[in-house]
Amino acid sequence: MVSDPLTAEILDSLRQAPEMPDDPSLVMPHIPDRVMSAEQIYDLLHDWMERMEEWGELLADVDVLQKRLAQLPPIPAPHRVIGL
Repeated sequence: MVSDPLTAEILDSLRQAPEMPDDPSLVMPHIPDRVMSAEQIYDLLHDWMERMEEWGELLADVDVLQKRLAQLPPIPAPHRVIGL
């Protein structure tokens, strides 16, 4: 449980972010084994554009989140030696 309200606010913002949308071209096969209707392609692109708009809004808030993150105290991390 997070006791710091600033950390809780930032974590809540990140939890509410939608999943990054996949590029619709990845869903459409290069050599289709079936024909996708124009309506299916339109729906796929429309959904992708909506998700990209949501991500655009989230990215617009990045400056605010960065300023809020800068207010957090540094977290000490133990030093690790790799390869020994």
